[in-house]
Amino acid sequence: CQKIYSVKIGEEIHNCSSSHVSNLCEHRHCMENSNGKPVCVEADKHQDYKLGCTKNSECNSTNSNAEFPSQCMCGLSGDSYCTLYMGDGPRMKAFELLKIWYYDYSQNCNTARRDKPDCQADFWGDGFLEYNYYFSYAVNFPYVHNALDCAVKVFENSYYEARNNRKCPQYSCGYFESDSQMCILYDPLSNSYTIDASNCATGTECISNSLEPEMNVTCSGSSAVEFITTKKFPGEKCQKDSDCGEYTTGKCENNRCQGKGKGVPFDVPSGKPGDYYCNPGLYYDGTECVEQKSLDQNCTRTNECQNDAVCEKNASDYQICQKIYSLKTGDQIYSCPSSHVSNLCEEGYCTKNQSGYLVCALADRHLDYTKKCSDDVDCKGEYDLEYRSRCLCGLSGEKYCTLYAGDRPRLQTLKLSKEWFYEYSQNCNTGRRNKDDCQADFW
Repeated sequence: CQKIYSVKIGEEIHNCSSSHVSNLCEHRHCMENSNGKPVCVEADKHQDYKLGCTKNSECNSTNSNAEFPSQCMCGLSGDSYCTLYMGDGPRMKAFELLKIWYYDYSQNCNTARRDKPDCQADFWGDGFLEYNYYFSYAVNFPYVHNALDCAVKVFENSYYEARNNRKCPQYSCGYFESDSQMCILYDPLSNSYTIDASNCATGTECISNSLEPEMNVTCSGSSAVEFITTKKFPGEKCQKDSDCGEYTTGKCENNRCQGKGKGVPFDVPSGKPGDYYCNPGLYYDGTECVEQKSLDQNCTRTNECQNDAVCEKNASDYQICQKIYSLKTGDQIYSCPSSHVSNLCEEGYCTKNQSGYLVCALADRHLDYTKKCSDDVDCKGEYDLEYRSRCLCGLSGEKYCTLYAGDRPRLQTLKLSKEWFYEYSQNCNTGRRNKDDCQADFW
């Protein structure tokens, strides 16, 4: 067992593959030295990776030539740039961040999952986002050119920000014939785009490396995405025993995964939530699964309460099971956080009234959320309970405000969420009452 990327440049290693890649070397590359010994070498790099090119011969490395030669590729603006070597700034930055992952965070993962994005996303926080940003920028460099702002436009949501000095590009759906699998047709006169993804054959997708390529776009091969299928929990639907996960008994009966029943003592494995082992309608009390508590009963945590309730203090300072989203606007509540969000209130929000009492409030809303905007000032809410709505570009070429919780589409979503909790959630294990998988089973 040797520490990954720990061997210094010039130090000898046991062997070096034909690809010259070694995950022992600090720059991840190796070669044979003049004595025929495999040693770690400095990663290839360009003299100046930000310079344009006209042919592949202008993309040669300045040092070890351990990598395959860089290529001169067309960028979406019509200029050409060399693909990056490992030693070029953006790729080296991504690599240095990857070392931080291995040295400081990877031990949180299962041994075979040490390099998987799902586990990195769980434990790496902002570092994972930063790594993916630089990695994406490096991979797409020839297309996004040498300006970091271009990469921001392509990869970050801030591209959509409505700025006074930039007009939103206009996209529309349409139909056009194409023998070359063209799926986005660009009209330079109107700076508009027509999308017809039906021109893409099976196994290809209509994906542009830029939201504003100023050129036609053809279909590209789709890439497989790795994912883990979550095994079912107690009470969730199944067809066979193998559908049921580690929190169940491993049995599928009457098309439901079986969990622990009422009144059977069991020990919970270290680090596992005991509630997840119980059948629907039960929670783990530290010894066994017992019946969930009804409305107005004393509680210490939400999982003890029936699935349409939360464990919160009422206005009289008693911590009890209370029906979710049940308090009317103007009703007094015990506490209201700085975010003004409360899952006791019928519209999900609370505030302090003129008398200084904490009460349920109407959610913020626009006077007319369907109106166009020119900047964020146009997006002020009626009550200033939420963070300010923002004026963003739509693919139609117009700008609109992001929605407040009180705007009709979001209120409709909340209404449907209430329907789930009040009518269907009791089918789920107490810890799974708001999980997509269980909702998909029963809703």
